[in-house]
Amino acid sequence: MKIKVQFLILVSILGFLVSAHAQNKFSDVTQQKIYEYQDRRETKKLLPFLNSTNAFYRYSAILAFASIQDITVTPQLFARLKVEKFIESRMAAVYTIGQLRNSKFCNTLISYSAKEKNRLVLAQYYIAIGKCANIKAIDYFKVNKPANDTLLLPYLKGLLYAKRNKIIDADLKQYVLELYPTIINPEIKEVCELIIGKKVTEETKDNIVYNLSNKAILDSLFVISNPYAQVDFLKKCNMQNGYIIDFVSDVNLSIPLRTYAAEKYLKDTMEKAFLEKILISFIRTQNVAFISLACERIRKDSLWMNKNTEIMQELLKAKSLLVMPRDYEAFVDIEKTIQQFNRKKYTYKSPAFNHPINWKYVNTIKENQIVKIVTNKGNIILECKVNDAPGSVANFMFLLDSGYYNGKYFHRIVPNFVVQGGCPRGDGWGSLNWTQRSEFSNFLTYKPGSVGIASSGKDSEGVQFFITHTYTSHLDGRYTIFAEVIEGMDIVNQLGVGDIMIKVERVE
Repeated sequence: MKIKVQFLILVSILGFLVSAHAQNKFSDVTQQKIYEYQDRRETKKLLPFLNSTNAFYRYSAILAFASIQDITVTPQLFARLKVEKFIESRMAAVYTIGQLRNSKFCNTLISYSAKEKNRLVLAQYYIAIGKCANIKAIDYFKVNKPANDTLLLPYLKGLLYAKRNKIIDADLKQYVLELYPTIINPEIKEVCELIIGKKVTEETKDNIVYNLSNKAILDSLFVISNPYAQVDFLKKCNMQNGYIIDFVSDVNLSIPLRTYAAEKYLKDTMEKAFLEKILISFIRTQNVAFISLACERIRKDSLWMNKNTEIMQELLKAKSLLVMPRDYEAFVDIEKTIQQFNRKKYTYKSPAFNHPINWKYVNTIKENQIVKIVTNKGNIILECKVNDAPGSVANFMFLLDSGYYNGKYFHRIVPNFVVQGGCPRGDGWGSLNWTQRSEFSNFLTYKPGSVGIASSGKDSEGVQFFITHTYTSHLDGRYTIFAEVIEGMDIVNQLGVGDIMIKVERVE
């Protein structure tokens, strides 16, 4: 699309001017300083750069707040919009305000958009107004339907965000419904489907069922070497739920298998009296997956609200024993559950800053560093985006160089969505004892082959990464993108749960 080509040219020029003859743009010490303030969430130190005479530094500082998401800076961002001549900086300011997803800014965004003539900036207004949508957004989207199809994608993305904010009406849905049959572009088609609620056809499920004794099931599991093949086998076994609890406590079985057994048991069990004892035993295990699963079941079942004393004591004790920040996901689940017990609204808080960016190491990484993932299905080639996500790329490259990813499994596959791997436990609940900051200070969006970092909330990213199968607009601005697949998408689409990263290495 023409609007994308224009933007790519602008970004390419910007990148060239800032980082010519360097490994990446962070050889410029001022760019490094701006990003360091961003990473440490130091708003006061960043603010002076909003009025820098250097347009590229203004641009970087404005985008820095897209990751920080400090609502107190909004007046300065709107003030910048009034006087900013540099198109990229106007785009950045609108995008950054949209990242706040706060409806109190919707009316001002609508007012400012009426004065904007540049289509690249108007594209960002569509999206930002959708993210911050209030009731006024409905009229905005009705009146401002794009006359030129180059603005259709950002318009529809804005409408999708508005829908997620429950700000949409029947007329707008009907407009998209009538538009849908005429769409050829797969990304626009995907956004239309999300707006109108068109369901993706699920894969045909394997209906094989094994009727075996409990002992025969256990004997069969021990001759299956791949833990995910064990899980697949257990899923096909016709066994009473009362027996599956035995698999949870058997330390001779793999972590993925035990986690699946715990998940299945808590999902299927309806015996409330006995279940309470199981939940308490799960919380006491210090196993983060069991704790999180128990918390999910407790929050789901209102019965616990009337008899919470013992469970509350166990939750508080379990929270005190967590290793932080490694176990942050379990910490979040415990906090949600405690707040529900207390009939209070849970408010997410980012983990404390604990993993600074190694700038000396960042400056050894090429601007378009290539990485090869050797899997049992074939090779996947990535191009890393150090200029856009230096912290995530540096962590990934450091882990890669140390051999961390060698032998790790792809533990999660969602058809037509993502494949995910890199978990040290193998069940999706694992991390190392540090977290890294979310990096949204760029205009990257998810498309087939985007590589993102998994998290349990803002600034809680770790070692697990995922690759998208398709366009996934709802992930934009919420999960860090740090690389993209440039070769081997056919291999990505073939991967299944239990496939392995034999080796992950940089290509010089």
